[in-house]
Amino acid sequence: MYLRGDMNVDFLITEGESHVTRARNNIAATFLKETEYDHLAFIDADIELNSDDFYRLAQMDGVRGAAVACKTPDFSERLSIYVDGGVPRRAHMPREPFPVDFLGTAVLFISRKVLEHLRASEAVEQYHDPIIGRAWDFFRDGVIDDFWASEDYGFCKLLRDHDIEIVCDPAIRVKHYGSTFWSH
Repeated sequence: MYLRGDMNVDFLITEGESHVTRARNNIAATFLKETEYDHLAFIDADIELNSDDFYRLAQMDGVRGAAVACKTPDFSERLSIYVDGGVPRRAHMPREPFPVDFLGTAVLFISRKVLEHLRASEAVEQYHDPIIGRAWDFFRDGVIDDFWASEDYGFCKLLRDHDIEIVCDPAIRVKHYGSTFWSH
């Protein structure tokens, strides 16, 4: 499928997977083993991203994404990013893309070369999945930095440990659907 101009897009969709960490790792492994695409994009099912913003992110290199407003009970517009140990509100973000310590995987674009670099550095453990075969543990959850962390935090920590910059593009706006609330 072509999205715009000569941009070729394909979909790797998983459903019925009870463990999001395994799902993301298996998708990343399938991407590396069975495609020649330049970027892998994770866009959660409860996220709406317009095609112009998708194209904008796909033109960038490295690890790029959008700040997704968390569904907090107080509607505070807390964002799924950490900068200098804090969670900024949208009004306090710079106007241009900027580096962050953490970026949630709700809207995340990863260049192939980042995943290949991590795989080649032996920074990620290999495992065998009964369906797809060999895979790599890019997205880690569990106790990380002395607290229970989600897979997106584990991925960003892996990137930081390897001096790979994570960038948020504040110009990209998304809609986050659903009635479930959580806070950071």
